[in-house]
Amino acid sequence: MKTLWAAIVAASLFLCCPSQAQTPSAKAALSDTPASSTPKFVTSSELVIVPVVVQGKNGKHIPGLTKDAFTITSDGKPQNISLFEEVATTSTNFKPLPHAPDEYTNFALTGSTPRRLNIIVFDAVNTPFLSQARARKELIKFLSKSLNANEPTALLVLDRRGLHQIHPFTVDTSVLIKAMQRINGQLSSGDTIATSASDQADLQSQADTLAGSSSGSSSDAQAVQAEAQSLQAFADMEDEYQSFQQRNATGLTLDAMEQIASAYAGIPGRKNLIWATSGFPFMLSDPKALNHMSTEMVDRYERVWREFNDALISIYPVDLEGLVNPGFDRDYAVTVRNPRNLRAMARQPLRYDRSQEVRNTLRTFADATGGKPCLDRNDLAKCMDEAANDATSYYLLGFYLPSTERQPGWHKLKVHVDARSAHVRARDGFLEGTPSAETPNVIKHEVASALSSPLDFTGVHFSIVWPPNTAPDPKGMPAGLHRRPFELIIPGSSFLIDRANGNHLDLSVVAVIQDDHNRYIGEFEKSLTGNVKPELLARVLSDGVNFHSHIDLPAGNLRVRFAVRDNQTGKIGSLVAPIVVQ
Repeated sequence: MKTLWAAIVAASLFLCCPSQAQTPSAKAALSDTPASSTPKFVTSSELVIVPVVVQGKNGKHIPGLTKDAFTITSDGKPQNISLFEEVATTSTNFKPLPHAPDEYTNFALTGSTPRRLNIIVFDAVNTPFLSQARARKELIKFLSKSLNANEPTALLVLDRRGLHQIHPFTVDTSVLIKAMQRINGQLSSGDTIATSASDQADLQSQADTLAGSSSGSSSDAQAVQAEAQSLQAFADMEDEYQSFQQRNATGLTLDAMEQIASAYAGIPGRKNLIWATSGFPFMLSDPKALNHMSTEMVDRYERVWREFNDALISIYPVDLEGLVNPGFDRDYAVTVRNPRNLRAMARQPLRYDRSQEVRNTLRTFADATGGKPCLDRNDLAKCMDEAANDATSYYLLGFYLPSTERQPGWHKLKVHVDARSAHVRARDGFLEGTPSAETPNVIKHEVASALSSPLDFTGVHFSIVWPPNTAPDPKGMPAGLHRRPFELIIPGSSFLIDRANGNHLDLSVVAVIQDDHNRYIGEFEKSLTGNVKPELLARVLSDGVNFHSHIDLPAGNLRVRFAVRDNQTGKIGSLVAPIVVQ
């Protein structure tokens, strides 16, 4: 069997020949006519969709506005609004889709009605240890007193091990409170970075002092110089360690953001993400923010913006440091903001106010996604109430970007509403153009993220069915393995058929197999690539793809994590399909 990563790299090449693993029915739907030899990345980014919150002085939604009341510009140029809808969300709980025994799906919900949801992330990576206990109390207060009992809420935690789902969507606030109480505090990356910065500053000061000393004999001067060089080397090591911690925190944060965008992209409508943090591990206006980081990391910033906008997710950053007024708790403020490095700060004047830069970055994330920051306030519950209120009703606008204005990069958006005393909130920009980092390594990272994430990705909807297995294992099977058939079902609306390229279809199916202790056992990969025959196109669009295959598994309680990638759009779906093999 080829390795998993070899399969992913092969998928990125957009192979044009049908896989030998397809069943006769799957082969019959595909023609042998080769696709164009030039790889083609098909994207729907020409249609720009913009959710718009319009509220009056009382903070309530202004209903009944018509399309003519709205004006939208891209880079200052007025755009023709082609899509317009006033959306009123529901607050009903999720109902699992009806399915057969041993069938598993990543369909988020039934129907296409936009839901009103609360997605809360408690960010322990970027929140100092001493702030975490206070933040947990505020979150519990919100859950117990302010949360609407009819609104589904999911709790996620980001810590130094990655993203964790504390509890999926539920309307039972008591369950969420108990889950929140079980979260233990831990040292954040910010704590270790601050300590490293303090040590580095002290070492650098000592090295500079010794290097400037010229008193004493020649031998003494040489000894002093050697010690100064040694201290300088240690200071450089501390600087590199601090950079490593910064890169690690940045990578963890971006990983979590990408996973969240991929997990909730399949839920229709505008989604609110309440991100409780003390700041992101990168300052968008800090000249040192990208030091020691590769260009691939810079590309990931762009992908995060794009994925959040495509998923219609608005970020509501809550500054956990703002829950405490430093003027009334000086010891707390000194410990959390600048542990151990007050003297170093006094010796080296600041280039800028880092606390202000943290707030500016949180504002930037909110503005770019249509959210609202909660800064320098000690009423977390009210901040979260305001975010939930934004999700009640809003307007959905869409326009087709003219081909002459599709230059790759960031484009500014501005929405104006002709209504008295209207307050408008919409994202202030969008990214256009093919993702610059659509490379085998990036595809490998995306699929690995889908296979390891605690959340089901919903970019591609699909189901896995383990039918009853009555056939004996074929002869020649390796000892300890048993063949189990499965069916992969993908709705026709969940993948792209490139009609301009011979009705081309290009899907990759990968999986990892784990035991009940989450230990790796093996992997699996198939591809479904080819051109849909013209006479079967309507049927495939209507009924989708039913792909029959098998997988060889050892005995035991197993977790098989599947991921399906549409190689023509880059969208990914994933789910866990447990199975007991005897």
